[in-house]
Amino acid sequence: MILAVLLSLALARPAGAAPAPEEALARAASAVLWDEREWRLLLHYKPWAGGWRSEARSPSFFLAPTGRTDPRAELEAHVRALAAADPTEPDESARCRFPLRARWLIERLGLEAKTAPCPKHDVWRRDLHADAVTLVFASAYLNNPSSMYGHTFLRVDQKGHGSQEKLLDHAVNFAATVDTDNGLLFAVYGLVGKFPGRFSAMPYYLKVQEYSNLESRDLWEYPLKLSSSTLDRLAEHVWELGAAEFPYYFFNKNCSYQLFPLLEAADPRMHLTDRWPLYVVPVDTVRTLVAQPGFVGEAVFRPSRVTTMLAARARLSRREAALAGRLARADDAAWSDLESLDKERQALVLSSAADYLGFSSDFRPEREAAQAQTQRKVLVALGKTGVQVQPPRIAAPTAPDKGHHTARAGAGYGFGDRRFAEVGLRLALHDMLDPRAGYANDSALEMLQFRLRHDIEGDRNYLHSFDLVRILSLSPYDPWVSHPSWKVDTGWRSAPELDARPWRTGHYGLTVGTGKAAAARAGGREVAFAMGEVDAGAGGILRRGYRVGGGGTAALQYELAPRLNARAEAGYLAYALGDPRPVARFCVEASLALARDVALRARLEKKRDYREAFFSLHGYF
Repeated sequence: MILAVLLSLALARPAGAAPAPEEALARAASAVLWDEREWRLLLHYKPWAGGWRSEARSPSFFLAPTGRTDPRAELEAHVRALAAADPTEPDESARCRFPLRARWLIERLGLEAKTAPCPKHDVWRRDLHADAVTLVFASAYLNNPSSMYGHTFLRVDQKGHGSQEKLLDHAVNFAATVDTDNGLLFAVYGLVGKFPGRFSAMPYYLKVQEYSNLESRDLWEYPLKLSSSTLDRLAEHVWELGAAEFPYYFFNKNCSYQLFPLLEAADPRMHLTDRWPLYVVPVDTVRTLVAQPGFVGEAVFRPSRVTTMLAARARLSRREAALAGRLARADDAAWSDLESLDKERQALVLSSAADYLGFSSDFRPEREAAQAQTQRKVLVALGKTGVQVQPPRIAAPTAPDKGHHTARAGAGYGFGDRRFAEVGLRLALHDMLDPRAGYANDSALEMLQFRLRHDIEGDRNYLHSFDLVRILSLSPYDPWVSHPSWKVDTGWRSAPELDARPWRTGHYGLTVGTGKAAAARAGGREVAFAMGEVDAGAGGILRRGYRVGGGGTAALQYELAPRLNARAEAGYLAYALGDPRPVARFCVEASLALARDVALRARLEKKRDYREAFFSLHGYF
């Protein structure tokens, strides 16, 4: 009896001690803890087939075999793992692998908080040294399909780093792991979630080099106002996500969407993904965060390398700019012409020449080697002037979150050869007549645009057009910056010029083109371009059911006033295969922005013998 009493006393839990695993599990069951929103946020659970399923699909992100679809089994596996002895390798313990989950369970269940070190995690946290977090938006880059809409990621600002040391901070980025160069496969895999997406942490200067230097994309930095406890939770969850793989969907579960579950896990009071749309545009996620009261500070503009280079060149006269280009191209005669300038002007010319040499090498070793001697000569001459060249002052353009919203709906009335009413919807993003503020100059990207018409004389409703994608990327000629101008336009189209009854003229079409563009000055209010084009179509309205041909387009785009854009375009297409009927077209249109998200449009159009005038009102949302 005495031995039994002593044994029971030895096994009894002292008052205030942590509960045994079974008692902790009983407490969790009593509170239905696995059904709490915070637990679902930590595991990225979403409703699925009447239950739950985590958006993470990596087995290593879970402890229970059924953890991806069973929040209760996953919670119970964590409780048992936290109560068990740590494995021989401390970094493999549940507490070290999933520190934020462990912290939450310890606090909610009164589990014993172990203090054994987690070497890898502890080193990572010390290296991160988080003091603040900044949301970074990289402007759109049409030459890369995955970045057409822009890109967002987080920068974790380290304690003690001033504004000049931000490049040494860490970037937290979510991106797809792409394993194909095939454009068609890229599109298909991106639509169906074939590409795996992962979170990664890297020095911020690598992202600046990729976006700002290599791709010439301006960056916008939005400081987030997070408490110290939220920062700690964010850092711990970023560590946990290192073991996670998510399916990457181009339209919705993309780089911008995945930042929101991360922020919700760090601060469960936030509700960013409760009602998420079918598609996600990066700039819309910026607007969502900016709309949170007191959550986002004033945006900071970080111009790209090419923006800075052109701003510095703009301080030169036309003769001086040409002289800087000659120096960069190793024109020996340019050095004697340089002597005619005073020291201050010489320094500006030499500094611009050095900028141009650095940009034109494009980080390619073979070019850098060929230009190294010239660049060294220019920099030595710049040093000998004794003039300290100050960086150019660059006025920040309109921040991307201040531009018009990305979806657009409109309605209007048209007349000419026929009278009609039209309603339209565009899911994304921007065309050349939309208000320019907040968007890249000289580029248009539209996806999933519907236009439905009612023919008044015929009393018929029909689909006038369904644009899958329309891209126009113009790069006005510049002797220092050379990029091709190009276009892609594909979708369902009507061809009323081929038949008096437009509802019979629907067919599928594809147009691609490339050419040259010109503007009076960089970022100017006017741009003209000419493109050679290849056009193909298939449908019953076409003789033999198809046509393939080519031709060209010339256009002038002009910003008449800050809210008034106009455009004139003429083109001609001839067809060598299938339906031989050529199409000559001419169009003049204008758009007046009545407010940021309201615009009035007018268009006059002629195709072959068909003519129409159309007036419409559009709202952005």
